[in-house]
Order: sequence, then C-alpha cells, then structure tokens
Amino acid sequence: MDLAALDTFAERMQQTLTDAGQEAGPDLDATTIAFFDAVIDLYCSGEARGCLVLSTAPAEAAHDDDIREKLAGVLAGIEREIAVRIREAVARGATVRDEAARTQVYLGQFATLALQARAGVPAPQLRAGVRLLVTATAGE
Repeated sequence: MDLAALDTFAERMQQTLTDAGQEAGPDLDATTIAFFDAVIDLYCSGEARGCLVLSTAPAEAAHDDDIREKLAGVLAGIEREIAVRIREAVARGATVRDEAARTQVYLGQFATLALQARAGVPAPQLRAGVRLLVTATAGE
C-alpha cells in the first residue's frame, strides 16, 4: 500500500466530514444522519467501494510500521471529528448521557459502514442502518 494513497483518501475523508459538519441539522439526530449520509456517499462512490482506511489499511498495518502509524493518526482524527459533532450538538441543547460512549458507538458504526459497503450492501440499506442507530440512541 502506498502511503500517499492513504494520505489522499484521509484528506478526502476529512473534507467529507468537514462538509457534513457544515450541513449539520439543529439536533444530534439530524447531525448524525447528515454525517453518516456523507460517509455513505463517499464509501459508495468511485471504483472502490468501502474505505481504504478501514478496509485495506488495517490488513497492511499488521506488517508495516509506517502504515500502522499513519492509520492510527487517521483513526484518531475520525474519532475527534465525531466527538466534535457530539459536543456541538450538546452545546445546542442535545441530551447525551455519555459523550465518550456515544463517540465510540458512532466510531463503530463508521467502521461497520465501511465493511458493509465493501461487501456490496446498497447505499439505501446502509442509510436505513444509520436511521436504526439514531432511533436506538435517541433521547438517552
């Protein structure tokens, strides 16, 4: 795996997440849906379904220190971006019992979507899964 390709994909992912944050709705549910819809659009676009960061890089990281270090940094950035979205929603009045736990749940969904997209699950089904997640975590 080429580290430049990982950098390029990480930059695309960061831009996607930043753009989704600017389009966020007034509450955490709307923010969550906008965030994951943007991720799904990225995962289902182009020639390679899924996510280089969450589908390809982990296998390579097991044998390459440079990729492992780069992957750790990218994942930490994704986690920070999720945490920012949750904090911003809380600042607007959303009720979240445990921000750190919610961040981890969303990070897990982020990875799950990558794997499902790589397996060919259609975007509408991925979006339905996100809406189930929103329903399950609403009003905690």
